[in-house]
Amino acid sequence: MPKRSKKKEISDRMYWREGRGWYIDLRDLGGGRRAIVDKESGEKGACQSRDRAFKMAEKLIAIRGRDPELDCYAKDHLERKRRRKRAGTVDRDRYSLDTVICFGRRMLGREPHLSDITRDFVRAFMAWREPQVTSQSLAHELHALSNLMGKAVLDDKAVHNPVPDAKKYEEFSVTHAPPEWYEIGEAAKVLRFAGEADAEAKKYPQRCPCLRPLIAHGLLTGARPHETFGAQTSDIDFDGGRVLIRHNECRLLKRPWHEREVPLWPQLREILQEHIADRRPHDLLFPSHITGGMYTNIRDALRMLHKEARIFKRPRLYITRHTYCATRLQTLDKGEPVSPYTVAAEMGHKDLKLIMDTYGHLQRDRMRLDRVEYIEADVTVLERKAAAS
Repeated sequence: MPKRSKKKEISDRMYWREGRGWYIDLRDLGGGRRAIVDKESGEKGACQSRDRAFKMAEKLIAIRGRDPELDCYAKDHLERKRRRKRAGTVDRDRYSLDTVICFGRRMLGREPHLSDITRDFVRAFMAWREPQVTSQSLAHELHALSNLMGKAVLDDKAVHNPVPDAKKYEEFSVTHAPPEWYEIGEAAKVLRFAGEADAEAKKYPQRCPCLRPLIAHGLLTGARPHETFGAQTSDIDFDGGRVLIRHNECRLLKRPWHEREVPLWPQLREILQEHIADRRPHDLLFPSHITGGMYTNIRDALRMLHKEARIFKRPRLYITRHTYCATRLQTLDKGEPVSPYTVAAEMGHKDLKLIMDTYGHLQRDRMRLDRVEYIEADVTVLERKAAAS
């Protein structure tokens, strides 16, 4: 029996649906019957032109013939991503993609393939996941899937990325919780209770033994949590009076402008001098008491400190970054209010937008000193101290 030509095989798979457009039958390849959509032309729905439909059908058949399982492709994708991204970012994406894969198995009754990730699949996943998690968590999961599908398109493993279309169709938006920060007295209380917790940690090995210096690093540098967790002893320059935030083997910075210097404020110098005493230059400044490597979060410890200090705010280390910015904006630079550009540079921002819109909060305690410092005192004491300095 003569072998069918490639064009004949494609033509036999295509069929016209009145009022809709051209469709293709991929059931023998495990793809079902689906509309032939031309994303390049911006046309909505199935193709109306047979010539365009034929070209897209040829591409669909080629891709379906080398259509990998989502789980296998995800492992390869994350392995490539691990070379240039932080381990924490890759682990979070792994968790997000595992959630999508588990949903696909339940929905399809088999291992999902890349070609199964359609707009309807993503919409069904969003409807299933939305009641379970916050909009921010769902956004992370959709972003991880979108990133994977974008790479699959570049690898010629998929025709298009359906995630943006699904988000637009569902009018998906992220609801952000209002930002929180410590007042100056609250930050001082947290540092005091952290010092007491460190003293007790000598009796209880399961507790973090360096809470006070770790939290002080965030409060007095404005570093992001992973920048604090990945800090090394050599990043603290006592002679130059500065804290360096830069790339190292433990901590990768996301943007070039995140590499920066922050003044080593007297309060941080005093706290770190004792903590650093016997550490080598390339040791982690705050090694995990469990693994010896980087911490990933100290949420439980912060929750305990908030409870002890009677501070009713979410236990997230990012609160120290907001606090630093709010406090730094109130300081003086050579007798004049500090420039927001200076604060933006210390925060690792390339412009003032985030300072003005996100981090620039108004503290109740107006501490017009020439340094960032957290002390448990009322406003009158702070004003006297500012006048005397």
